Amino acid sequence: MSKDNTQKIIDIADVRDGVIILNNKALRAILMVSSINFALKSKDEQKAVIYAFQQFLNSLDFPMQIVVQSRRLGIETYLTMLKEKEEKQENELL
Repeated sequence: MSKDNTQKIIDIADVRDGVIILNNKALRAILMVSSINFALKSKDEQKAVIYAFQQFLNSLDFPMQIVVQSRRLGIETYLTMLKEKEEKQENELL
C-alpha cells in the first residue's frame, strides 16, 4: 500500500479566497447553502421553489456536483429556554 500524503492524492495546488486551485490549474469552489422546510411550504410555494431550482440547473454551462448532508441537531437547550419563557408569560393569548 502506498504511503503518499493526502496532498498528493487530492491534487490541490493552492486555496485562495475560497477557491481551490488544482495542480492542472482547474478551479473548484465549495458552497454551503441553508435549507428550507419544503414540507411547510404551500403548494404554490413548493412549485415556485422547484421551478427556481430547475431554472438554476438549466442555466449551468459547466459540470456541477451537488452533495446533500443532513445533521441531527440537538435542540434540548433551546426547548428548555422556550419552556421557561412559556412559564413566565402572563399574556394568556400567547
